[in-house]
Amino acid sequence: MNIFSLSDGPTGRYIVVDASGRLVSTGDNGSGLFPFSYGSTDRTLVVDSLGRLVLSPLSEGLSNTNAENLGVGSGIFVDKVDNNLRFKSLAAGGGIQITGTPTALTVTALDPSGVPAGESNTASNLGAGEGIFFNKVGVDLRFKSLAEGSGITLNSSSSEVVIDANRKDHGEIYISSSVGTTISTPGTFVKIAGTTTFGFAQNFDMPTNGRLRYIGSALKRFIISSNFTLFSDSANRTFRVRLTGTANILSTTEQRIRFQNTNRQLPLGFSTVVEMSNGQYIEFETTTVTE
Repeated sequence: MNIFSLSDGPTGRYIVVDASGRLVSTGDNGSGLFPFSYGSTDRTLVVDSLGRLVLSPLSEGLSNTNAENLGVGSGIFVDKVDNNLRFKSLAAGGGIQITGTPTALTVTALDPSGVPAGESNTASNLGAGEGIFFNKVGVDLRFKSLAEGSGITLNSSSSEVVIDANRKDHGEIYISSSVGTTISTPGTFVKIAGTTTFGFAQNFDMPTNGRLRYIGSALKRFIISSNFTLFSDSANRTFRVRLTGTANILSTTEQRIRFQNTNRQLPLGFSTVVEMSNGQYIEFETTTVTE
């Protein structure tokens, strides 16, 4: 800034404030507005820190006339004192952190431990099973991942995770309460009687006593193994036992066993291969031979 005395100004002119709030000169009759000159540069009059009138570039002579708050929120503009526009400062309340750079202010929500809290949400595990939600750090909800244990395979798509047990399809039934099987006509097969219990299984069920049914989706072949203990109340009697059902039995299963004495128990066992599709079943039947 360059200090000057009023006697240095052009004679016959007056100092006025123009529409932009700058101090400029005008003619005797008020016509024309002329900035002061210093060398070849146009200047305006301002008051320096010591209260003196000095010449300054025109841009420094511009002054804000007012400011206002827009919208329905809490305004930050307070008032104007002389050329000073006064604004409220931002104070951090509970759970709030305010940080600033030369060009921006950042308002951040804090969690109870004083770290950025992110969104005010969380997650929880329901039920009595093993939970997968672990915790929340900032805006990050953290969940446990699923790991493959023994005999388990995990397959995932864009929307689901499939947990598959690496067990082969199998089924088991056994006679838990034996009763006599009545054969009315020799040579005519009847289903072996008795109460059966359903054992370990994968894709099999037992819809009725003595019947093992496949409920898997794919056509498969299975090895069937069976063991019986037969009892006859008559001597000199030959029994025929075979596997039957709606499954495709790929080999002959019929076996014969002869009782020469009364009230004697004899073991019987065999294995075969069957081909089964969904809903097909197997069961055992027996008859006697005409002597």
